[in-house]
Amino acid sequence: MPPVWYTDLVAKCESKPDKKHILYIENITNVDPDVQSLFYPIMLNRSLYNGIRTLPENCVVVAKDADSEYYYPIPEQINKNFSHIYYDENTKDFDYELDDE
Repeated sequence: MPPVWYTDLVAKCESKPDKKHILYIENITNVDPDVQSLFYPIMLNRSLYNGIRTLPENCVVVAKDADSEYYYPIPEQINKNFSHIYYDENTKDFDYELDDE
């Protein structure tokens, strides 16, 4: 049985197929490396359970590192597979919808 967040995400992506949906994984480097490793297939392969379930095509995965001096770095062999993007937040230029939920 898939996790609730996954079924909710799939339902939202299917209900609005013309929109891009973001799966946001916050402060990934705040958790123990063993816990971090559970997220790697989702972030790198867009899949769960060894590919049995995949993220919808209109879903984008975004992961944020910790804003803390205490963190667990992501191993280099994993980290090199990510695109690192630095940006200034400006919500006036960001087109988004928030669910009423």
